[in-house]
Amino acid sequence: MGTTLATGSAYFHLNLRTANTLTALVVTYIVVAAFFALATPIDLSLVEDHHLSGKVMEWDWVNRFSPIINLYAVTFLIGGAAISAWRARRDHMGP
Repeated sequence: MGTTLATGSAYFHLNLRTANTLTALVVTYIVVAAFFALATPIDLSLVEDHHLSGKVMEWDWVNRFSPIINLYAVTFLIGGAAISAWRARRDHMGP
């Protein structure tokens, strides 16, 4: 969900070509990450009833995809909010 909102923020703050390029890169990255997450072998001996955990994944490196996606989301959500606030203050208060 955060990545979707961040992409909207990218379209709001960046030019169309840059936003389109970022969107293509992020979607490609997510598709690759999803492929590896779905393809990772599961250690069934570690599966617990009523408790989901990433420790059942035998390819623990797959979890390293998440920080990149989250960094993109945080950058555009927090950065976009900060830029919007700065622009609003500048436009209403003067330099």
